[in-house]
Amino acid sequence: MDGLIERRCVVKLSQQSRDEVATCQLTSLCDLGYCNVGLDDNWQACEGRGGGGDTTRSAAAPGMHYHDIEGKPIVNLTLFPSLRNMTDYAHSLNLTAGFYGNNCICHDHCRNESECDMQIKSDVKSFIEWGFDSWKLDGCGGQNNMTLFDNYLRELSPNNKPIVVENCHFGKAPYDPNPNLPPREGCPFNFYRSSGDIQPSYPSVLRNLASVERYRAINASVPGCWAYPDMLQIGVRLRHHPRKEDGMLLLGDVIGLTKAESRTHFGAWCIVSSPLTLGHDVHDKEVNDHIWEIISNREAIAVNQAYDGDSGGVYYNSTTKICIMPWTGNECNHTSLAMDTSSRNLEGTITVPSYRYLSKPLGGGRVAALLINSKEEADNLTAKFADIPGLSCSTNMYTVRNIWTHSDEGTYKSSWSTMVGGHDAAFITVGCASGDYSTGTKSKSPLRVFILAGQSNMVGHGWIAGTDSNGQERNATLEWLVRNDPLEFGMLKQQQPKSSENEADTTKDKHKSMWTAREDVRIACNSWEMNDSQPVIMSHGNLYPGLCAGNPGQNNQLGPELGFGWTVGDAFFNPRKTDDSNRILLIKVAWGGKSLAVDFRPPSSAEVTGPYYNSMVATVKSTLQNITHYFPDDVAGRPVLLSGFAWHQGWNDGCNITMTREYERNLANLIRDIRKDLDTPLLPFAIATTGMVKRDGNETDAKLGKDRRQIIIKAELAVAKYEEFEGNVASLDTRPFERPKAPASPTDQNYHWMGNAESYWLVGKGLGEVMVDLVILRERNEENKAENTTKRKKYVHIALWVLISATVISTLARVGALWYFRAAILKVWNKIFHHTSDGGIIEPLLDHSSVEVMETNSGDVI
Repeated sequence: MDGLIERRCVVKLSQQSRDEVATCQLTSLCDLGYCNVGLDDNWQACEGRGGGGDTTRSAAAPGMHYHDIEGKPIVNLTLFPSLRNMTDYAHSLNLTAGFYGNNCICHDHCRNESECDMQIKSDVKSFIEWGFDSWKLDGCGGQNNMTLFDNYLRELSPNNKPIVVENCHFGKAPYDPNPNLPPREGCPFNFYRSSGDIQPSYPSVLRNLASVERYRAINASVPGCWAYPDMLQIGVRLRHHPRKEDGMLLLGDVIGLTKAESRTHFGAWCIVSSPLTLGHDVHDKEVNDHIWEIISNREAIAVNQAYDGDSGGVYYNSTTKICIMPWTGNECNHTSLAMDTSSRNLEGTITVPSYRYLSKPLGGGRVAALLINSKEEADNLTAKFADIPGLSCSTNMYTVRNIWTHSDEGTYKSSWSTMVGGHDAAFITVGCASGDYSTGTKSKSPLRVFILAGQSNMVGHGWIAGTDSNGQERNATLEWLVRNDPLEFGMLKQQQPKSSENEADTTKDKHKSMWTAREDVRIACNSWEMNDSQPVIMSHGNLYPGLCAGNPGQNNQLGPELGFGWTVGDAFFNPRKTDDSNRILLIKVAWGGKSLAVDFRPPSSAEVTGPYYNSMVATVKSTLQNITHYFPDDVAGRPVLLSGFAWHQGWNDGCNITMTREYERNLANLIRDIRKDLDTPLLPFAIATTGMVKRDGNETDAKLGKDRRQIIIKAELAVAKYEEFEGNVASLDTRPFERPKAPASPTDQNYHWMGNAESYWLVGKGLGEVMVDLVILRERNEENKAENTTKRKKYVHIALWVLISATVISTLARVGALWYFRAAILKVWNKIFHHTSDGGIIEPLLDHSSVEVMETNSGDVI
């Protein structure tokens, strides 16, 4: 305990006259807020275990390990002669004392309801008698009724003494919080474990960090009920594991996380509002010296303590991924892991985005951001202010403060960049330069509409779940991905099924209960029957896996709509500010087995317009005209903005060389005609290439089929480079998303991405990222155009004043009256021009708010 109040000398620099003066400010961990000391497992007397001559071990009730016949917990008096004296000592140091229950070492499992009630009530009585202030309730024993614990704590605590309770059930139902119930009923604890146990390794830190996202998505991490990805591993020593630091492999008793990894760890726990629990030996001087500047960072702690409607979390993941091996820090081969599921059992191994950005609103228009570089080598990372949720400045000028260095970085217009070391993170706060914060509350933001169109791979045939003929779970289903890659897919899962019977249930209702439904992203889709070209919406609702994808009625498949919807939703929507945030509507019109040359043939390609082109346009128009019928709450008070068109098609045009050769022309015409028919001249258009070229199902036509589809891919990439489409059309090369056939994927259908859920997710996510860039570019161009129009009007006004002034002066000079009107003329003249002290003209009076901030090579702002 003394380690929490022992003060360290913190050197602070102050400016007096022209000399810097160093002063020593004594600071303890408790001064920083680390004032609760917690007892963990092994305080109990375990029946038949250990030694030490503790005679209390024989007092356990039959079938129990540390509860007696009356349900009272039995203490190991050899190790803890008096728990009450221990808590009294903590209180004398102005510390609070934490207890540990429902233990994992020699845990007890009560055998019936009355026995559980007796043990829980006795545990609570003992807890109060011993004088503890907080309680970590683990998940190993049978005393799992969190509501019963809460009821007895309220009933038995003297003077309603506040007790802080940690629910340590590793994110398992039914112990998760329920945000739909009143706070005390839905969360009868103060914070809850969202993950399994953490380890002092970088992969473990990232894995546990990912676990909070699914709770943030349903607004379940809030004041009084925080998601907790386990204690901090900063400064925790490795006793028997190797690791690599500074290029050398170290063995034995070394600190597990490097200083860079420790910064990432601490910054991430701060930005997701996790309780900050130190796990290192506070008496270890070497460790304290190693981590003190991190754990004592008051600016980082202030971010942790702030709350403005959002607990904080991920807002950007890079498309590139890396696989990280445990302990050594070496990068592993992601492809080999995808093909060999057994390699995912390697302790600590994890596949993560190369770069991951997190943010958290702080109030007053300020936002904190953490830029994580998970690669081994340093790289330049950029925070684009337009991408950071909740950040909006009417002046488009932003100030950046570096939390790690406690220094102001300067003022920037659109982005901020810095070099970040391997496994390190940049930690900043961003605010408006003028202090002006645009909240958008005067009028609601638009309902952004995106169209998703194409053939069967836009329909979607990625597997959500399923088994093979032997009853074994298939690889690369969405279920498999959520479990094996929680950093990327964990937020999609809302709650595990309660019984094994539900596991085989593939009904629509089961999927809605299992999977996260985006409240901000809606989707409406046609029937997508191959021969049904009627412009009719058959399904609509909040986006979740299984809706508007796959064969009608199955609800067990997904398409690009899922990754696309999550990507554009995250880009344009802050889920904690629902009154003024964008809403997203996806209109999906797709049919399997259709070609661009015939079925989707655009009018400008002459001959006969394809029936599915006509149906596609009619479906979109009909949906927009009847949008209040489908989504009345989203349209109320909002403008409807047609924002983009996403296209994923091409396989069937590779079945005939004539169709293949005219694909580029037809695709360019499709873009022009869609824009014309939907009356949106510069509608952003994102193209996902057909992508699947490694294998062809027809062996006799394999090479030719492969070559034809390569031609189509080149055409899909080439159209985006047309001069007329510059900045408003972009292509996504999907070839890197193809995965091996079964058993690495659910099926052998190479024309349907092998049924691989990851492939469909990546196609949708990539399309979404391309689309977001196009939309932002378009809107910025429109803003610049409006700004330039305003400037031109000013120049015209100035020119008119100059012309009028010159004409008047000339006329008055001719009649000899110039002297008499000199004062009035100069007054008007000075309104238009600045003058030097000697009367020389300097410059026109312009609007300086439009001047861009520039940087020198040294990083100085000018």
